[in-house]
Amino acid sequence: MTVQLSSSLSFLSSVTLPPGNYTEVRLVVSAVTVQMGPVNVSASLPSSVLKIPIIKGGLQVTSGRNAYLVIYMGPHLTTTGTGQVILRPVVTAEAYYSPPTTSTNTTTTS
Repeated sequence: MTVQLSSSLSFLSSVTLPPGNYTEVRLVVSAVTVQMGPVNVSASLPSSVLKIPIIKGGLQVTSGRNAYLVIYMGPHLTTTGTGQVILRPVVTAEAYYSPPTTSTNTTTTS
């Protein structure tokens, strides 16, 4: 799946989870490409896993109730002395229990 960051909400996926409190989302990332001006540059993501904390108490999943998770992403890029680009993004997630209406640099999944 390719995810383009934008300032509007994007539906990524729907899953059924067992009831419980979830405090982190983990995404396995196979490749990172960063657009720097008109040029696309391959970047690395340390450990190839993006760990996203769910703020404000986590995501409370209960039977029969929809929950929405909005993921906020901000790039943090480092260029090494050899020219390699490393992505260490600033990422958090927030739970909502009705469809979210946030519209600033967000990506959403439910």
